[in-house]
Amino acid sequence: MYEHENKYCYSSVRRWANMVTSAGGNLFKLERLIIPVNVGNEHWCLCVAYMEKKRIQYYDSMGGTGLHYLKGLKLYLQDEAKQYREDATLAHLLDIDSWELVSTNLDETPQQDNGYDCGVFTSMNANFLGLGLQLRFTARNMTTFRAKMTLNILDGHVD
Repeated sequence: MYEHENKYCYSSVRRWANMVTSAGGNLFKLERLIIPVNVGNEHWCLCVAYMEKKRIQYYDSMGGTGLHYLKGLKLYLQDEAKQYREDATLAHLLDIDSWELVSTNLDETPQQDNGYDCGVFTSMNANFLGLGLQLRFTARNMTTFRAKMTLNILDGHVD
C-alpha cells in the first residue's frame, strides 16, 4: 500500500479489491475486511474494517497502536469509495472521513507473553473475528492453536 518512503500509493494496490470475488470487487458489500499487517518484517498484526459499523480497528498482540496502518487503510478505502459514489445503497458507508479509527484495545485483544507467537495470534484473531466471535483466548492457548493449525495444513495436503 505504500511506495517509497512510506507514502501511500493507490496505483500500487488498486487491483486488490478485484480479488474479492465474493463481493464482486466491491469491498463495501462485505461485512468486514480483514487484513494481516507485517510490521518491519518482524511482527504480525491485524487491521479490520467493519463496514456497517464504519470502524477500522487494529489488533496487536504486543499492544501497538497501529495508527500508521489504520490511516493507510482509511486512505485505501477512501480511494475505493470514489468509484461507488453513485450507488445510493452504499451512500451511508462512503463518507470514510466519518469512520472511527480504533487502536489496539488491550481489554479486547489477547496479548502474547513471548517474542514469537505473533503469527499464531494474528491467525487466530483473523479466524475468530471472521466468524464474528469475541477474542476469548490467551497466550496459554497458543500451543493448542499451533497444533490445530498444523493439522489443518496437513489435512489440506491429504486429499
